Amino acid sequence: MALCWGGARRSRARLLLVGLTMPRSLLAHQLVPRLRPPLSPSPRHASVRAADFASLGVSPPLLSQLRAMGFDAPTDPQAQAFPAILSGDDVVLLAETGTGKTLAYALPIAQRMLERIEAEGAAAQQAVVLVPNRDLCEQVAGVIGRLFAGLPHPLSVSALTDDAADIEADVLVGTAATVLRYWCGPERVRWLVLDEADQLLAGSFKPAARSSYPVEQIIAQLKRDAKQAAEREGALRKAAAYGYDEAARAERARARAASWKASASSAKQFVVVGATMPNAGTRNAEVHVGRLFPLAVWLRGERVHREKAELRQVFVKVEPSQRLQALRLAIKQGPPGGKLVFTNSPDTAEEVHEELGGDAKGCALFHKLLPLAERRATLEAFREGRVHTLVCTGLASRGLDLSHVTHVVQYECAENAVEYMHRIGRTARAGSQGTATTIYTDERAELVEALREALEGGHSMDHLFSRKRSFRKHIKRYGSAAPVDWKEITASADKPLR
Repeated sequence: MALCWGGARRSRARLLLVGLTMPRSLLAHQLVPRLRPPLSPSPRHASVRAADFASLGVSPPLLSQLRAMGFDAPTDPQAQAFPAILSGDDVVLLAETGTGKTLAYALPIAQRMLERIEAEGAAAQQAVVLVPNRDLCEQVAGVIGRLFAGLPHPLSVSALTDDAADIEADVLVGTAATVLRYWCGPERVRWLVLDEADQLLAGSFKPAARSSYPVEQIIAQLKRDAKQAAEREGALRKAAAYGYDEAARAERARARAASWKASASSAKQFVVVGATMPNAGTRNAEVHVGRLFPLAVWLRGERVHREKAELRQVFVKVEPSQRLQALRLAIKQGPPGGKLVFTNSPDTAEEVHEELGGDAKGCALFHKLLPLAERRATLEAFREGRVHTLVCTGLASRGLDLSHVTHVVQYECAENAVEYMHRIGRTARAGSQGTATTIYTDERAELVEALREALEGGHSMDHLFSRKRSFRKHIKRYGSAAPVDWKEITASADKPLR
């Protein structure tokens, strides 16, 4: 038996047991070698570049929908992911924020669904997309819904945010706990997507507690169903190979054909997606993903865990009493356009919202303690420009596509490098320019100064992802807190930190 990483012999892996041949993705769920997967682009798919979607092989109906959505050419992650996911392999896609990762996995899955409809008359197979919160659930379902709208063969998507959701839809989008509560089981599911995978798997690092987490239970059920399907297929092939009676052989052939169809529907493909994949410390998401999906194709964008070229960063060190003054100056003197103001708790968000004048001043709140309907309305108002400043917690840092945001202000600095990367990733999206202002005190000085050191050197932030890491030995000092002077801040910001 040959197990290989990278490009060689990737399309099929053969297990010689009574003539049984299994797809790589199915074999991977049963054989788990203790090898660390590469966090580098797979040689098979890394060189994919495409001037347009047609050159990737996207079908005409989907091309029409992409044009209607305003997409003419794929981003690099979309170009790399399309052939990789179409191949049937498990895929890990790491790409910087704002590069269209939802479409990167939705497009090839939709194409496979349409091919099945044309070949057999019904989609039958289902895709499940797991997301970390209900706000992202609605956004992802909205993107997929626009892709499905107007197709000659109708496909459906359902966001599992309330009891009225359609659990029979072709694509289900929801949190892991909600999916586990409402889905019809693993039998029909062909694809499982983990969107914002490092956050979804955040509770899975302690082996003793791993099986209690819904996301791990879903993965285990799908793997178990795939294994049982392979065993059924192998038993039928063996019986057919050693049959003697013609009538019995004919009956077995009919059963085998039905079973193979069921087996094909039971094969599973896992797609892991994220903008960050911490690979240090005890919460090492990279290693855990490698153990879950050992034969996955790993695709990694060039700017993952690095600063975006379009982003200008400003760091403002203050005393705690100066924080509000610094925020007002940052908002007043910063670039025009939508603004996100991040705090570390709902209580602080409420206080800042009030200090900035509240709703009367075009300022709105967004945190987990607010009802979903209110958060939905707030995001709509923000996107439409009726609200220009959104005071929020980390709930807004993951995945939300707010394309008009030009300025992210951290009133309170993120507590770790992963959260920091996601917050500043809400601006400078899809090639647009953006500014990120980080207001910090001595409490976060070590983290901020280590981040500045990495940014100025053009380095990856991988080494900063361990929450327990001590930065003091690896940083240089930038002086003590001083009264805020925006002219001084903007002057220092004229030099991009790259």
